[in-house]
Amino acid sequence: MIFTTKPFITTGSDKKVQRSLVFLLLFFAAFVSARVKPSEAVVSLGSGYITGRASSVFTFAGGLSLVLPSGFSDEIDISLSGIYARDADYFLPENRAGKYYPYVYGLRLELVFEQPVSKVISLTGSGGILLLNDRTFSDVNEWGSGLGVSGGAKLYIENTPFSLGITASYGLTLTATTPSYSLFTLNTGYNF
Repeated sequence: MIFTTKPFITTGSDKKVQRSLVFLLLFFAAFVSARVKPSEAVVSLGSGYITGRASSVFTFAGGLSLVLPSGFSDEIDISLSGIYARDADYFLPENRAGKYYPYVYGLRLELVFEQPVSKVISLTGSGGILLLNDRTFSDVNEWGSGLGVSGGAKLYIENTPFSLGITASYGLTLTATTPSYSLFTLNTGYNF
C-alpha cells in the first residue's frame, strides 16, 4: 500500500524533525550534485494559507529548491523542494505563554517546465508529488501524501547568474488529516 494514515515520525521534538528534514535535503543536494550538475538553486519567501482539520490560517512561508536537469528532455527539469509555513502570529512580538502556532512542513518532488517569453523573462510551471507534515494542532503530527502544483514568472538578471521570480503554489494531500497550503512567494534563484 503506497499511502498510509499513520505518521512517519511520531517521536522527537519539532526542532529535531526540522533539522532532520533540512539535513536530508542538503544530503540529497550534495549527493545529486556530485553526480549531476544542478541547474539552479532557489530560495523562496512569501505568505499564504494552510489548512488541516480546522479552518485556514494565514501564514508566512519559506522554501528551498534544487533544480536538476531531467536527462530525458531539455524542456523539463526536476525540482526537489522543502517548504515550511507557519501562522503569521508566530513572527509577531507578543506573550507566547500557553499559545500554539499551527504550521506545516514538507517535501515536493516535481517536474518543472519553463517557457521563455523574451530574452530575460520566462513563465514557469511545475507539478509533482508532495509529502506534508500537519502540525495545525498541538496534538497532531500526521504525514500526508498528495500532489503539488505551481506557476509563476521569472526575470533573469542580465550578466549575472541570478534570477528573481514570483510563484503561486498549491499543495493538497489525500491521506491522513489532508493538510493543504496555498502560497504566494517571491523567489531568488542562482543559476549554475
